[in-house]
Parts: sequence; C-alpha cells; structure tokens
Amino acid sequence: MFAFIFILMALSTGLKIRAQEPESSIITYSVGQYETLHSSLLGEDRQLLIHLPEDYENTKKQYMVLYIFDGENTHRYIQSVMAVTFYSSIRRLPQMICVGILNTDRTRDMTPRKVKQRPNSGGGDTFLKFIISELIPHIEKQYRSAPYRMLFGGSSAGMFALYTLFSRLGSFNAYIASRPALNSYSEYTWDSDVIFQSARSFFKESHSGKISLFIDYGGQEDRLHNPEPIHQLAEIFQKKPSKRFRWEIQETGESRYRSAESLKNGLLSVFKAWHYSADSLYTDGFLGIERYAQALSERFDYPVTVADLLKERDLIMFGHRFLENEQVRDAVSFFKYAVSAYPSWYMYDILAKAYMIDGKNQLAIQCYEKSLALNPENTNAVNMLKQLK
Repeated sequence: MFAFIFILMALSTGLKIRAQEPESSIITYSVGQYETLHSSLLGEDRQLLIHLPEDYENTKKQYMVLYIFDGENTHRYIQSVMAVTFYSSIRRLPQMICVGILNTDRTRDMTPRKVKQRPNSGGGDTFLKFIISELIPHIEKQYRSAPYRMLFGGSSAGMFALYTLFSRLGSFNAYIASRPALNSYSEYTWDSDVIFQSARSFFKESHSGKISLFIDYGGQEDRLHNPEPIHQLAEIFQKKPSKRFRWEIQETGESRYRSAESLKNGLLSVFKAWHYSADSLYTDGFLGIERYAQALSERFDYPVTVADLLKERDLIMFGHRFLENEQVRDAVSFFKYAVSAYPSWYMYDILAKAYMIDGKNQLAIQCYEKSLALNPENTNAVNMLKQLK
C-alpha cells in the first residue's frame, strides 16, 4: 500500500532565526493511500485512492463519502482533496472521506451505450453496477462512512455522473458534474441522448430522499462540451419543480476543465447552508447550534450532529471563549459535548476545570478521576484532586 504525501516547505524568509534553530522545516500532509479492490463484475482489479479526514483516527465519528472519478490524474486529485480539506477546516463544508476511482478503460466505463465510433464503448451499466454493488459496500465496510454519498466527475465522467443520477435513483445524495460532455457529432460521440431520456423518466418517478445536483460549464466550449444541452436540461428541471430535488447550473468564467475549482464550487452549492457562524454561537449558545444541526438534518435527510459542524478544537475554543465571557453554563455545555464526541483524558481535564468554575466540585472530581484513569501520568489531575478533596 502506497501513500501520497503533500509536502510544504516553510522557509524562514523575513524572519529572524536564532543560530540553533533550523532555517526551514518540512510539513508533510497525507492526501491519500492506494488500495486495490477486485471486481467480479468487471473481471479485474481496480485501484482506489483513499483520503481520510484529519481527525479520523481520534474519533468514532462517521463521515460522508465523496467519490471522485478519474483518480489516476494525481495532481487534480491532490488539488481536489486540498480544496475539500481547506473548506472543511473553516467549517464551510463537512469533513468527508474522499475515494478516487482510477480508470482502466475510461471509454468503456463512461459510456452508457455502445457507439460505433468507439469500439470499447458501452460498458457504463456494468461499471455502474460495480460502483453500487461492489465499491460502495467495500468502502462502507472498511471505513466509518455515514449514509450520505456524493459523486463528482468532469467531461465524460460528468456526463456519467448525470447518467448515474437519472438511471439509479438513490445511489447518491449529491452529484457534481463539471462541464459534462453532452454533445454528439459524427467524429466524436458518447451517444449522450441517453441522458435526456433518463432525465425525463427520472421526473416521472416519486423521490423519497432529497437530492442535490450542481453542473458547471464554460460559455465558449468545444463541440463536445457545448452548453446547449445543459440549457435543455435546465428547461426539464424548471418544468418539473420538486422540493426534494435541488439543482444549480453555473456558467464559469473560462471554458476549460478545472476539477478542484469545480468540485469546490459544487460542494459549496450543495452545502451552502452548512456554515454556522461564530456570532450565532456567541449569541445563541450551545442550544442554538443544536437546533441548527437539527434543521440541517431535515434539509439533508441525514442526521447532522454538532460534531459534524464543530471539530474538537472548535468546541474547545468556543468553550474557553464562553468561560472568558463568564458564560459558564454555555462553556460547560460545549465541554460536556466535546467529552461525549471526543473522549480523552485532556477533555475530561478541561470539563473538570469548567465544573470547578461553575462551583460543581463533585462533578469536577469525577472528571479528574476519569482523566487520571485514562492517563495515570496526568499530574494536573493528581494535584487538582488533592486540592478538591
């Protein structure tokens, strides 16, 4: 198993460094590891590139899963993962598991039907069965995945993402198609009329879950990516409005494939209501963000928790801010929740301190005892227990 490592070189330019300190440092960040899955349906091994959220090993949380086509394009995959990581770090997106799907025969897998100009075409339905029957069960068995799946692809893979949406209802919760190849002409075709047939059939069926779709395109594309068919799709969507189907089509400033930017824009569209501001936290306290998580659960048909909105460090930071503002009860609420979501000896230490400030010494003693049980070398807990008892 091999891992991709993203390396940042932090140079000392403009900083005064003492002689004994290094002039530069290297920060490594893992953006994925290869994994091989054998497919009985395809009769071959398929390589995957898996990226896990930064706190995956330190919690028991479940995470949404983003499936990315064309994972063998390493620099695009790295850019996409870094975009997801950045926007989740500033609480604009949820943390998620990223699964890059590497190609073996892209023409075969991304074409729903056989077309005469492409000898290897027509394997799309088998590939889709592989994704649904083999790949998704494998990921959900191996990793702590939540019941919310997203699919991203560009060009012909964007077309195939749309085909997946319209032909296999319920396979994913959100779809992002970057400049999908929806045109057909004599020299080069995917026979993409199948998309429009399946789209019309899609709206004749009842939808039990809520689905989000984001499409982007350039205004001056080539013949394969000409935006006219996308405008036709928009007309279909407008004629069949549904509260359970949210969609956005966006024209980009330039007509070319920019996977990381498209993915970022698509995810921010899908999760445009995700962010809960610090001002709202300070105004409404812990009860406010609990209510917001419940509202998001209804919006996404997915059980959103406070831990999905705030990482461990966020809970600690906001809890300490409430202590500074002498809003002790709210601080205790944040730390109590942090202990339940991220149980560790130092979290019990922090909660114990808040209980002491709140005048609840017996609860503080219990927390220090739990902290000491988890870390017998915690001298702070030993000293505080002597003081409290």
